[in-house]
Amino acid sequence: KSCENRDIWAMKVSDNVAVNETDEPDILYMGMHHAREWMTVEVPIYFLNYLVNNYGTDPEITYLVDNRELWIIPMVNPDGYQYSRDVDSNWRKNRRDNGDSTFGVDLNRNYNGSQNGDSSGAWGGSGASDITSADTYCGPEPFSEPCTQAIRDLVIEHASNSNKFILSVSYHSYAEDIYYPWGYATSATTTSPDWQLQRRIAENLSTYNGYTVMQSGDTYLTTGDTDDWIYGYSKYVLGDPTYPFTIELDTSFQPPTSQIPITCEKHIGVNLYLAEIADNPAQEYPVITHTPLLDTKNTTGPYTAIANITSNIGLNSSALKLVWRTGTVSDTTVTLSPTGNPDEYYADIPGQSDGTWFYYYIYTEDSGGNKSTSPETEVWESQNYYKFYVGEDRVTYTVYNLAPNATKTVNLTVTSLATALPEEVANIKVIVTS
Repeated sequence: KSCENRDIWAMKVSDNVAVNETDEPDILYMGMHHAREWMTVEVPIYFLNYLVNNYGTDPEITYLVDNRELWIIPMVNPDGYQYSRDVDSNWRKNRRDNGDSTFGVDLNRNYNGSQNGDSSGAWGGSGASDITSADTYCGPEPFSEPCTQAIRDLVIEHASNSNKFILSVSYHSYAEDIYYPWGYATSATTTSPDWQLQRRIAENLSTYNGYTVMQSGDTYLTTGDTDDWIYGYSKYVLGDPTYPFTIELDTSFQPPTSQIPITCEKHIGVNLYLAEIADNPAQEYPVITHTPLLDTKNTTGPYTAIANITSNIGLNSSALKLVWRTGTVSDTTVTLSPTGNPDEYYADIPGQSDGTWFYYYIYTEDSGGNKSTSPETEVWESQNYYKFYVGEDRVTYTVYNLAPNATKTVNLTVTSLATALPEEVANIKVIVTS
């Protein structure tokens, strides 16, 4: 409940919402820390509807809902929001009665600092005010507000239940920026131990919305904000970091209603990307480089597939394989073996009869269990295959005993093999005339 006894709703989207599935990574989406930032409610709610409406029909959405736990809190500050709608559209804080004829605490200055032992990142420092009438008033103490307590308790509860949030995003407005910790320092003075990964994720998010990426403190310094606390608490108290981001939407606090679907659609990809990478935020996957096999007339075989495979954390040598099939042979696994050249592996595929379409892909795992295939295939898609054709691709039909300038009509019937697949093509050409 909020200061004025309003509910703070958290919606969980998953295939088993009543079960804490610790094998599924959790992601936290938040809106409306600041009352006047109305668009920040719309984006999470739009995403919630998108997930529900597309579950069971869209393969990606279905996979993510079945294999993630997505927590959506559209409105962290319901009291301030209502006041901004009814009384003062420029209101920023919550509606705490400060006891001195002033109201409100800036919820995004009320979290308990960076947790890393750096006094500069402690609650109540740069970018926060101890003056109750100030827009950035940080409150009488860390987590003094029921709204920030609700976020704190949810984060800690998840960690205690072996389901720590892997990533989080807090929507604000406005600036069209993407921020990552730290907020209490500029990147020129202090960076987080994970800043390179944080920045890489932020840059990938930017490919969806086109926003500018920077360390949060490079805009202006803040202390007691959501991201610094979530990152600091998980990194220094739990020893296992959550990667939080703040996204500043649009170019005004309250853009016209016509902008709502535009901004919301722009951030579907952002929100989905966070869900996609939650099982491997560092995106550490084996890298496969392979030149696909070409059509061949060789029916004897073998057909040797060669691939260069690398990993930053080492390969699981027992999980390197090539999988092949034809129209009559189901998926068959061949172990990839070293060629003797650095990072190079090969597999021999047995010869096939004339007229065979051949399909294969390469599968690898690293020592961390991260998987890659070539051709690349999203986990919610059916496996992609390379293909090549074995055998002659031309049939010669000779017409004998033609007199000069004579014509003869030839009727040809093309019958595909019983094993033919939909991509079979018959091309009929006149090679020679006489």
